[in-house]
Amino acid sequence: MISDQIKIRDAKPEDAIAISLVHQKAIHEIAKKDYPENILEAWHSLDKEIHQGKCKALENKINKKATEIIVAEYEDEIIGFGELELKNNTIVAVYIHPKIKRNGIGTLLLNKLEEIAKYNGLESLTLDGSLTAENFYSTNGFEIIEYGAHRLRTGDLMKCVKMKKEIG
Repeated sequence: MISDQIKIRDAKPEDAIAISLVHQKAIHEIAKKDYPENILEAWHSLDKEIHQGKCKALENKINKKATEIIVAEYEDEIIGFGELELKNNTIVAVYIHPKIKRNGIGTLLLNKLEEIAKYNGLESLTLDGSLTAENFYSTNGFEIIEYGAHRLRTGDLMKCVKMKKEIG
């Protein structure tokens, strides 16, 4: 089983490009059934930086430990990542590369983020999930609060589902 061979670890600044590429692939290949192209492009607005070989904002975020960012590695390749904002009790992201989806890796990442949250004294977690990820989060114990919109870095509004889970 692939999930038995996955290594979950803290992200390092040098992982920024690989993380961003997983993000880009997941958005453009998995979420395309739920969102129009203009939202997909706005959702992953770092394409230009990736092609220039740099992701300075993400590198700085990892360096400063602004959030908890973890990665999943398989055969020395980053194939997924997760992000948690402790100060807001918020799961920011769980993304898996499309070539390896549906192997339990997202759940491994989510469980690790929940473990980190519990260790830091959090009793619940919230998230603004994509419509694409709603089933994933529901399956993992999150309950729908409401449907709404998430403002992307570009200012565009993306339909989302606001969810919550008690973990304490």
